[in-house]
Amino acid sequence: MIRGHGDDAYRYDRPVEVDFSSNVWHGGRRDGLCRFLSQRLDAMGSYPEPDAGGLGSRIAARSGVPAGAVCVTSGATEAFYLVAQAFAGADSTVPVPAFSEYADACAMHRHRVRRISREALLRGEGLDGGGLVWLCSPNNPDGRAYPVDALRDKIGTFRERVFVLDHSYGAFTDAPLLDDREVLRYPNLVVVHSMTKRYGMPGLRLGYLVASPGLVTRIAACRMPWSVNALALAAGKYVLSHPEEFVFDRKALLAEARRFRRRLDDIGGVETSPSDCHFFLARLGRGTAAALKDDLMERHGWLVRDASNFDGLSEGHFRVAAQRKEQNDRLAGMIEEWIRIFRR
Repeated sequence: MIRGHGDDAYRYDRPVEVDFSSNVWHGGRRDGLCRFLSQRLDAMGSYPEPDAGGLGSRIAARSGVPAGAVCVTSGATEAFYLVAQAFAGADSTVPVPAFSEYADACAMHRHRVRRISREALLRGEGLDGGGLVWLCSPNNPDGRAYPVDALRDKIGTFRERVFVLDHSYGAFTDAPLLDDREVLRYPNLVVVHSMTKRYGMPGLRLGYLVASPGLVTRIAACRMPWSVNALALAAGKYVLSHPEEFVFDRKALLAEARRFRRRLDDIGGVETSPSDCHFFLARLGRGTAAALKDDLMERHGWLVRDASNFDGLSEGHFRVAAQRKEQNDRLAGMIEEWIRIFRR
């Protein structure tokens, strides 16, 4: 899906003033990173490391896995497409609703895709035999994390299945998650991370996957050389070397997200869904998310995510990522006004 994601301000004539549509957290500090990159612009005059192995080794050391267990990618999305290519023609199971790029990557590489519910997956339905299972925890778009004991049970029981576990939002939850080192225990596990999301730099495209060295070798064989650009690699090394600049108050962010959900629920005409991280789904009782989104952008320059194109969701579903309290309250007021006008 080239189009149809959040952060799609290009569709509008006016600039976005506040972006609730992207799951990238916009409250992080990037001043030091920006200054660092401004002094590295001459890197564009040389090719980057072909396999991004230098950054991969640093990530491996931090994660407690061998260097051969990490493959750095141009955003988490490249990781999904590489895995799909490495297992071209396989059977793939995707619990829905889910990030569209899992199924799109599978379709590009001729997978037979089966969509099931989260509950069916946790019951182990349809997991016998080979193939892949694509999971996100916390899940996009609903923000719900999978119970780690249930994941271990499924990964350990269905060893002919490769479980692709997307941890792009792992920094934004207090829910327990599988540790990267568990790939050494489970050779059928691939864990994908997004440095884009964690460090608020989506324009640079940087992510990585962690898996057993044998599985990484198979996946990395599908990548083209120089897929990760020089500035992204420099940014990756910087953020790993300056963790103190990217510390944020996760508990406060999650508390505000919960308060924001309650505020929307109190409006009447909006129903939100439980979430384990800073973004969540909401559903309009009447009207469409597309109409709400367009009105908010055209009148206010505030952007939400129309979630109606996720499998299993309705035309009334939209997704928001919590921002600052005053911004969240203003958005709730705008939505309340829209519902009141719509009901006339």
